[in-house]
Amino acid sequence: MHLFLSPHLDDIALSCGGLVHQLTGAGERVVIVTVCTGDTPRGVALSEAARHVHWEWQLGEDNPYAARRAEDERVCAVLGAEPLHLGFLDAVYRVDAHGAPLYTRNFIGGAVQDADWHGMYFALIARLRPLIAAAQHVYCPLAIGGHVDHVLVRSAAEAATVRRPVYYEDYPYAQKIAAGQLLAVDLAALTRGLSPQRVTLSSEDVDARVKAIERYRSQQFALFEDAASMPAKVRAYVAEAGGERYYYVDTISALGLQG
Repeated sequence: MHLFLSPHLDDIALSCGGLVHQLTGAGERVVIVTVCTGDTPRGVALSEAARHVHWEWQLGEDNPYAARRAEDERVCAVLGAEPLHLGFLDAVYRVDAHGAPLYTRNFIGGAVQDADWHGMYFALIARLRPLIAAAQHVYCPLAIGGHVDHVLVRSAAEAATVRRPVYYEDYPYAQKIAAGQLLAVDLAALTRGLSPQRVTLSSEDVDARVKAIERYRSQQFALFEDAASMPAKVRAYVAEAGGERYYYVDTISALGLQG
């Protein structure tokens, strides 16, 4: 079983949609575990960050995550994967012991707050440990872009197992960094002890990745400014990469990722 760890309800389609399609097409079982899928907390004032992403999603204020989970289930059906939603709160909703938002507008590229390291991090390790133990292959984000949820998922995945996972290149952060739209990332630090390997994609795999991303309608504006530009941006990045890039340690180089 191939276990893909996704911080949010779109990260695997965005970053690994081609490989997932390739694996399920070959008859492999793929489970996409998404961490941040919990409903918008009720009776709590929304942070500036939460109000901003709600505006981008255009799903209303009542419970946008219900619609986002439904999007994810449709995408997983298209890719032939099984969805598993863990129910943790997105960074934009998390608060400290006094009810103050942990993150305002600093959840991308900012530091993970101590409350998350002492709370969510350990809770996530506990949830991931049995899932990782049951999987033959585990994939998690490199955390390019520095989104705090990506950092937490990577850190918890590493702590939940004695063997290192395969790391995927977070898209579209990698493309935005390359284009100078986000602060440069220290890729050498993120990939220390890892080796890059390319997964070559067929045209059908690339088409599946584009179609999967397209079905996350709530994310089109936030990630690509408009839905019409998304396919060209995705195809251009896949072409530049020669497929999809993954990073692995030598002890798990026999995963069969051929490039």
